[in-house]
Amino acid sequence: MAQLIDHLLNHDQAQRVVLDMVLPEAKDPVGDAQLLRLAQSQRLVLAQALDYVPREEAVRVGQLSGAQLTSSESALATGYIANHPGLMTAPCVGNIGYIPDQDGQVRRLPLWTTWQGQHYPSLALAAITCGQTDLSSATQTHATAW
Repeated sequence: MAQLIDHLLNHDQAQRVVLDMVLPEAKDPVGDAQLLRLAQSQRLVLAQALDYVPREEAVRVGQLSGAQLTSSESALATGYIANHPGLMTAPCVGNIGYIPDQDGQVRRLPLWTTWQGQHYPSLALAAITCGQTDLSSATQTHATAW
């Protein structure tokens, strides 16, 4: 996977690759190091899934990363499945968790989610604003609050 992403970014000249899957367990040290290097270039955006379902025992897998400052409204998470600690310094990470409506349909996604006082952007928001220092103004200008 790291080789494919590297090829897309450096050979095919993709501006950005957005990975919509979570990597909660380290598998290949060389590949994981390459993924982190690519992520640190701010051209690879990783995903993590925040959970919104109240559970007897909160889901807590991996290491959350990518918290940002925001004054926008935020959905409250009850847990998460995040990438393994070897990827926690990746600067661009977005949430792929969702909240279905009463009928089970997904009609909207939270732009921001809060877990233990930290605010995490959606994957789409992280992909669009990766590398910017003030995501709060970007969300207020370009999107409606959750």
